[in-house]
Amino acid sequence: MEWVITKHIISSDNKVEKIYCELLLNFKTSTNNSNEKSPVIQIYYYDYKVDYFWGEYIQKPRKSCEITFNYFNRMPKVKLYSREDILPYNDFTLEMCKDKALEIFLKKLKEVIDQCGVL
Repeated sequence: MEWVITKHIISSDNKVEKIYCELLLNFKTSTNNSNEKSPVIQIYYYDYKVDYFWGEYIQKPRKSCEITFNYFNRMPKVKLYSREDILPYNDFTLEMCKDKALEIFLKKLKEVIDQCGVL
């Protein structure tokens, strides 16, 4: 298991940061895919670091991440957002998103295994 950052973008004014990373797992090579490692989870992490004025409304600094699961075709994207009353801006990190993505992935994998009635 390996997390790899595939893209890291910081705006020229340092107000916005975007990080794209993937969780790579080892798979046996095949005739259709010669790669030993394949992305199973993708995370798009956004950090808007300053207040944003939108008409009369002020958007506080905020973070979000979008988690995409490549291993399960039917699994929808999961979006997480920083909110002061639930998950404050300073506590919302890329590591937290990785942990949450792995937790969701393992839970979904366990649900699939349980349906088979094997274990």
